[in-house]
Amino acid sequence: MLRPPDVRELLRSDLTDLGGRLVFDDASRQAAADDFGHIVRRLPAAALRPGSVEDVMKVARFANRRGIKMAMNGNSHSCFGHAQVANGVVIHSGGLNAIHRIDGDSAHVDAGVTWGELAKATLARGLTPPVMAEFQDLSIGGTLSLGGLGGASHRFGAQVDHVLELEAITGAGELLTCSLDRNRELFYSLLAGFGQSALIVRARIRLVPAPTHVLIQNLVYRDLGSYLADALQTAQDERFDHQLGRVAFEAGGRPTFRLEAGRFYSEPAKPDLADATAGLRYIEAMKPVTYTYWEYLNQRPAVVRPAKGWYLPHATLYLFLPVSEIEGFLTRMLATPSEYAGARIPALFGIYPLSTRHFTRPLFQVPKGGAQFFALYLFRTAPADDPGSISAMVGANKTLYERALAAGGKQYPVTAAPLTPSDWRRHFGPEAWKLLSNAKRQYDPKNVLTPGPGIFNAVG
Repeated sequence: MLRPPDVRELLRSDLTDLGGRLVFDDASRQAAADDFGHIVRRLPAAALRPGSVEDVMKVARFANRRGIKMAMNGNSHSCFGHAQVANGVVIHSGGLNAIHRIDGDSAHVDAGVTWGELAKATLARGLTPPVMAEFQDLSIGGTLSLGGLGGASHRFGAQVDHVLELEAITGAGELLTCSLDRNRELFYSLLAGFGQSALIVRARIRLVPAPTHVLIQNLVYRDLGSYLADALQTAQDERFDHQLGRVAFEAGGRPTFRLEAGRFYSEPAKPDLADATAGLRYIEAMKPVTYTYWEYLNQRPAVVRPAKGWYLPHATLYLFLPVSEIEGFLTRMLATPSEYAGARIPALFGIYPLSTRHFTRPLFQVPKGGAQFFALYLFRTAPADDPGSISAMVGANKTLYERALAAGGKQYPVTAAPLTPSDWRRHFGPEAWKLLSNAKRQYDPKNVLTPGPGIFNAVG
């Protein structure tokens, strides 16, 4: 195996005609060895700030020829080293940041464009992607490699369900275009495929007419069963354009449950939420709040360097659970604070239903056999100088993940927990695993792409 100095010398000698910059300084490499989780660190040999797609192709051909690993990194919002590469090359997709054009029903964009940047451009034309994430500073390429969920997912699925076409660079350095009608296997393997068969560099994303405003109301529940039943019914009926759910804690630690419901509209026609909330079993209806659509998209503050919150370790957990299992699972979890609190009460703790029929991409895994399922996410932090709390949170994540699997659940793969190749095979299931592994053999036969998740080879 090549030692780091040897890899750097090869990079310097072989890649002399790049339009962007290949950087070797310690500060750049240390930054590429970190992510939003601050739990896993893998130091690369170099980082590429590409000036064009051709730069990525050249690095991929070099990596394929020399057997050196590489990965694409957006805004470093991974929580468990998934976009890191030990002794390899990390490619910062921010160098690919062009919005090429916006047609009547789609946008053609580079992978490094953020969803907020895209929304700003599409809203100028009265358009929006159907599903927008809660945080607008996520890169398009990074999110499409995972799935992409948001407040409209109960009606429209994941962001990957609205991708019309992709351009990607294979492990051999070949630029390919794919869609449902062209290179379909590659297309399916890229959407929620963790960059295992190729690296997304451009995407064409479906657009729909955008509202001008959103009316949001929170409904408060103390009884978990009532919240779950109401949330399921309203999601099934699609009464709301926006629907999420939160767990909050009163003084003394008692949990309450909030159904966050909203309707989109364009002035002057303002909706009334009373008809949609009639008959629900909440104990309190908080005052409705009106946002412009842009304000709605940016309710959740961006978490980026150098914000203070960026530097805290984050142990995110995101699970999908069958309807039949969710009440028992959550009741047991809430009765065991060590499983959910970590070093402090979680900043974000959510539970909300989704409809199976809206999730159409084969690698985006949801529980089988039901019309609906629940998403449960837990976003918590620990002090940077408290490795015991960090280790405890990661351990609790793995315990909860295993418990979810035993209950017929899946994970949304942003979870900070160590997974082996056999764990990933179990996550994807036989059909999706066959699709992904076949694409890996065809498009990345030397296995140089995106080693961080440990899907095909265990990582340290």
